[in-house]
Amino acid sequence: MQIGWMSIDSSVVLDGLKSLIILAALLITRTLVVRWISRNQALSMESKRRWVVTTRNSIAFAFLIGLVIIWAHELQAFAVSIIALAAALVLATKELILCWSGAALRVVGKVYAVGDRIQIAGHRGVVLDHDVFATKLLEIGPGQSAHLYTGRVTVFPNSLLFTSPLIKENPGQAYGLYTLVMPIKAEEDPIQAARAAPVREIVTNPDGSTKRMFAQITNFHGFAVIDWAQKREVSRVTLPEIPEAQRNKDGIQGSPAHGLLVAPDGKTLWSTSKFNSAVYVYSMPDLKYLGEVKVGTVPDWLTFTPDSKKVYVANAHDNTVSVIDVAARKELTRIKVGQVPKRNITAVLPVPPATN
Repeated sequence: MQIGWMSIDSSVVLDGLKSLIILAALLITRTLVVRWISRNQALSMESKRRWVVTTRNSIAFAFLIGLVIIWAHELQAFAVSIIALAAALVLATKELILCWSGAALRVVGKVYAVGDRIQIAGHRGVVLDHDVFATKLLEIGPGQSAHLYTGRVTVFPNSLLFTSPLIKENPGQAYGLYTLVMPIKAEEDPIQAARAAPVREIVTNPDGSTKRMFAQITNFHGFAVIDWAQKREVSRVTLPEIPEAQRNKDGIQGSPAHGLLVAPDGKTLWSTSKFNSAVYVYSMPDLKYLGEVKVGTVPDWLTFTPDSKKVYVANAHDNTVSVIDVAARKELTRIKVGQVPKRNITAVLPVPPATN
């Protein structure tokens, strides 16, 4: 075919038309499939996102295979040149090749998918998207021990799969991003209210159910009750008050109540009070006030024995731990410990067999 001063082989034109046709067909197919996925009410939002990413990558792979098949006879003429250029291309595109290889490793090895929580090379978050070049994360942090969404999106190249170990935090589990609504007064500034009342402590039922959650909030002497189905705070429970002169005012640090736990048997909820140097007990599930147990100064976290018979309370300013009889709601003793005890847990250790 002669166009002006250029001569174009008719087979090249035909191959170009074939390429455009297969591209158009695949784009139409992708549009129809994505539309069907978005309208499918049976799929969750996480499943829809996963299927959309899979469809996009599958269409791109099919187009690449189609191009190879269509242009195979043209490529044969350049076989010798391709071999000669191979070494130079590998050196020039090493990072790209590693990214493609990383994508292949991810697919073949089923390393991670959309919705998984992963850590790699200092990056940590939930997988939002991935393609042949990179993976996109919704960042979780700050640091490696927190579990809050920072709102930032991190993108790392797939080549990191060959240079850094990957940690998958949720084998066989589903994670989602939820928003809890905390009501404030109409005259309050929402930004100032959010800064002034961050959540200090959150607990659920020991059996793992999340019908209700309980949270202690900065500058509130008590705890909030959250309905998980509604994703909002439904009520607050204020701890008993004592005369101002009897209140402890040291070591409050914006959290007059900073220790909250449901007993392992699920029958009672216990909350510490730094103001009152006490622990308060409420029945479950009706949250009826049951009584008070006086403990040391600035009580912080508490922990139960697995049988729910005793609860241990860390008294930060006394350097002691109070041992409480749950049934009697009575302090049995105080154990001297190191400086400023706050976080405490119960560990169950195996008893070694007796020896003669």
